[in-house]
Amino acid sequence: PILLGSIIPHAGNGFTFSNAGGGWEFPVFWSVVLVVQALLGGGALEPALRAQVQELGLAPSVTFHGRLDDAGMAAVLARCKISVTVPASDAASVAMLESMACGLAVVASDLPANRQWITPELLVPAGDAPALARVLQRLASDDAQARQAGERNAERIALDGDRKAQMDRMDRLYRELLP
Repeated sequence: PILLGSIIPHAGNGFTFSNAGGGWEFPVFWSVVLVVQALLGGGALEPALRAQVQELGLAPSVTFHGRLDDAGMAAVLARCKISVTVPASDAASVAMLESMACGLAVVASDLPANRQWITPELLVPAGDAPALARVLQRLASDDAQARQAGERNAERIALDGDRKAQMDRMDRLYRELLP
């Protein structure tokens, strides 16, 4: 069961659910957020993903929540354990930062923007479905590790990602430039 963020294609990207051999495979090349038991967001490729979920018989395990306000999104994320954002290229995604702020363990593509936020053991090469599956399996089977990663993420966002703190920092920097 999975939660997806914005279902919006990026150049050369795609996402596929597969339940081959009874295990999940994640050929993931869209900018997505995967979290346990729900699909959050929407986008141009949502109808194709809905059809694929139906075709694979995954409808009982997947909930499409659509676009939610902040409170609705926070409520869904509060029921989750792991968030995954695995685009082939991107800046730091808002979905990743929101997941971190909600205290989720985050698995992300090994991209420069993500390296600034996510610990190396939770970074996977973009497009490497087996590596993604290994990290997801490890986190899903180790509640303590997932909880610790989520706690670190929430602390990191409180320290470095808080909007007010960042705006205050920028204000100080701009004031230093003034004569």
